[in-house]
Amino acid sequence: MIGALTFSRELKAVGRLLDGLGEIHFKRADLRLERTPDKIELSQLTIVSPQLRIDATGDVALAPLQPVLSSPLNVAARLSAAGDIAILFDGMKLLDAAPAEAGYRNVTKPIVIAGSAVAPDTSSFWALLDEGAENARGSFGVGLRALNARLGAASRTAER
Repeated sequence: MIGALTFSRELKAVGRLLDGLGEIHFKRADLRLERTPDKIELSQLTIVSPQLRIDATGDVALAPLQPVLSSPLNVAARLSAAGDIAILFDGMKLLDAAPAEAGYRNVTKPIVIAGSAVAPDTSSFWALLDEGAENARGSFGVGLRALNARLGAASRTAER
């Protein structure tokens, strides 16, 4: 509703996304893993939905007598967006100008996931969204920065 009142494409896209978040359907998912003596190699993880594509590679380092889920994780993911997600990311200046494969536009920076499978460190994704909130303009930018400040405060409180 706010998007309609402010004529903001980005806020309208947020509304449509929130309406559809209960069910996110994907068209395709591919996963290729290979186990070696010292790691589990993720040679391909691809998830394709109508509005988001995720391509990732990486590995989980293995050590004797250490559970796999708590072993060091090293994954690099490339996100690409279409539809409402592309409108949002474009409003945050986080997308390449030219469309890539199948009309998706690549997010400008890869996402690095470290930590472990049981406690992944996704701080590079949140840093990218922080950057996007700073880049956003108009009512969309004001809203994103306010939300970002709240999420940051909640995160700091949870860490204590």
